[in-house]
Amino acid sequence: MVKKIRRIVQTICFFFLPSLFIQIFQSLEHVITAIVLQTGSFETLIFDLLLLVTATTVTAFAGRFFCGWICAFGSFGDAIYGIRKLLIKKSFKMTQRTDAILKSLKYILLTFFIIFVWSLQLIAIPSGSSPWDLFGMLLSFENPPSIKELTGSWLAASILLGGIIVCSAVIERFFCRYLCPLGAYFSIVSRFRPFAIKKEREHCGACSLCSKKCSVGLQLGKVDKIQSGECIQCMECVINCPSSNAIIPIQGSDAITVIAGTATAAMIGGAVYLGNYMDANAAVTSAQTSDTTQVMDEVLSSSVTNYTDGIYEGTGNGFRGTTTVEVTISGGIITEIEVADTNDDDRYINRAVSQMIPTMITTQTAEVDTVSGATYSSNGLIDAVNNALISASGEEINVLEDSTETDEANNSQSDATETQSDNQGGNVVSELNDGTYEGIGTGFRGETSVSVSVEDGRITDIVINAYQDDRKFFEKASDTIINEILETQNVSVDAVSGATYSSYGIMGAVADALNIEYDQPELPAREGKHRR
Repeated sequence: MVKKIRRIVQTICFFFLPSLFIQIFQSLEHVITAIVLQTGSFETLIFDLLLLVTATTVTAFAGRFFCGWICAFGSFGDAIYGIRKLLIKKSFKMTQRTDAILKSLKYILLTFFIIFVWSLQLIAIPSGSSPWDLFGMLLSFENPPSIKELTGSWLAASILLGGIIVCSAVIERFFCRYLCPLGAYFSIVSRFRPFAIKKEREHCGACSLCSKKCSVGLQLGKVDKIQSGECIQCMECVINCPSSNAIIPIQGSDAITVIAGTATAAMIGGAVYLGNYMDANAAVTSAQTSDTTQVMDEVLSSSVTNYTDGIYEGTGNGFRGTTTVEVTISGGIITEIEVADTNDDDRYINRAVSQMIPTMITTQTAEVDTVSGATYSSNGLIDAVNNALISASGEEINVLEDSTETDEANNSQSDATETQSDNQGGNVVSELNDGTYEGIGTGFRGETSVSVSVEDGRITDIVINAYQDDRKFFEKASDTIINEILETQNVSVDAVSGATYSSYGIMGAVADALNIEYDQPELPAREGKHRR
């Protein structure tokens, strides 16, 4: 009965909560980031706190029922391994020492994420490289990924997911055992759970079926109580023990096991839907209480009218592809933001839009907190609005209104840009002495400092010493701008879309280091909350 009910719960969660493991891991990220970096607010963390607290509490009490009964990625691994066993009976045996060493990898990954990615933010995980995220996208049955997506922007994730599938066919619960950082977190949380399986060794025979059937390869013949955090509560040891020695020490343990597994799924699933409901209500309240007229009066009174009136279009890369927005500027400020087109799934983009757009209008900036459970869609929306605001500030002309005056302005700007490029073209450092020079430019947040190496009259290296811009925008610009300057030997190169101001800061710093004339476009002032 336990096995059948578990399979039913796994199937239901696979189809109705396919991305829950991603959401819990993102909630862990958002809570840790908010604590360490002092960002966000209780309102923006409602969903994260509700989901993380619920999952952590039930795991601390009952064990890793989430991993063994609910997680779609774990259930997928079970299916892959089960199919392989039907086709090929022979199993691969991992030595205990190797298994123990490999199990430490997931703890190393969890530590890496907490310290270097979330807290210190020294390393950014490239978009399209997470096999977890790709798996969640594959289970979006309404809008499955195309072959072009899988072999393009998601190629790295496709390769990694393919490798995990192959390994999961050979080793049961391969990803759960060795690579899952969320599994590492739940393993730590569940280590002292009161709900644990007992198996007194003095009553054991010589069959060792409990160890042979264990989904995660625990050596159960050496313990009287299965307290290890690696246990995923699959109950295979209880089901397969011929002497009924492996038991849950509660009367009616089979019923208790079924209740615990299904109740855990119900509580965590309920937390997801309740969190979404509370998030939506908070977003509606925020939208209803934000008075655009009041915002306009405040911005106008502070003389921050740096945008040209009109309707501007901008694009950014979301979870599934391009998101296009139309930003309306009236009286020099943002008065409306509308999503014109998107490839993202409705439930994710709608969640991002409902929370972020009211905040963008209120703060008059695109750089607001991302929405938990819709991070990729949030980042796509931020980039799209930023690109539209670049046009509105005069850096590019992308107004969605036809006019002869605008066309003439475009032509004039194009001619001026071409002339400037011609004047600054060629080998700009041919008359400089070899050596290393330092310079400073102005980015979006402040100064950018670089060291420029010159050898044989050519720029050979550019090193970023310091910067004050947001990391995600600066890193988007730095590699591309540096490579283009080195390739063209010209300080004036094309700015990176979505990171224009950071691009200008790098160009200006290199020009300053080499004492080259560089007319950096003026950066318009911004008002509102910014997050680094």
